[in-house]
Amino acid sequence: MRKLVESTFVTLDGVIGDPQVWGVPYWDAQHREYATGLMESADALVPGRETYENFAAARPGRSGDPYTDKINAMPKHVATRTLSDLSWNATPLAGDVGDAVAALKQEDGGDLLKFGTGELDQTLLARGLLDELHLWVFPVIAGKGDRLLDGRGRHHAPEARRHAPPRQRDRGAGARADRWLRSTSPPSRPCAWSPRRRTPCASSRPGSRAAPLPHDTGTRAGTRSSR
Repeated sequence: MRKLVESTFVTLDGVIGDPQVWGVPYWDAQHREYATGLMESADALVPGRETYENFAAARPGRSGDPYTDKINAMPKHVATRTLSDLSWNATPLAGDVGDAVAALKQEDGGDLLKFGTGELDQTLLARGLLDELHLWVFPVIAGKGDRLLDGRGRHHAPEARRHAPPRQRDRGAGARADRWLRSTSPPSRPCAWSPRRRTPCASSRPGSRAAPLPHDTGTRAGTRSSR
């Protein structure tokens, strides 16, 4: 069974929109190393419509390095009901997007990699399909813009455990990568998953289960179509 891994840039005030504006100064060698590691473990992308359009407009004309060559060559399974031009080695996810992603995860192969957080995540989180969420936290206050999981109701991450590779923990003024893992067996006592909590909600002793990603505990705010 394949993992679905998401990598997202976010500012200190939770903004995810326009990372090309506030993130560029921090896209350094360690960032490239971490991003390359995620790419090496994957053999397909699962972008939403907006992410696909942005990438397809910029990346096909680039080449010459292993990261770029791989992302151009790998298949893309796009969550869209409207796009007809999917020429960048891409196909649309047919039918219900949750069912389609679940079917992809049952196939053999490497990780499924998703960049960015948007409306598609409402479905992925509600269905328990997202296995890892890698949050790149940038030391920037954007002040305005689209925010991480904006419009989603209260959610919890029982036994939440943040994992950051040692080289990411002491980077001075650079961006930090936080990795959150999903558990298939949430415990009975959840704890709040919020930027203010910097310690595990429950035990992360060796041998304990991986930490789950957020799941709904109440009514979720209405959202637009994710496709």
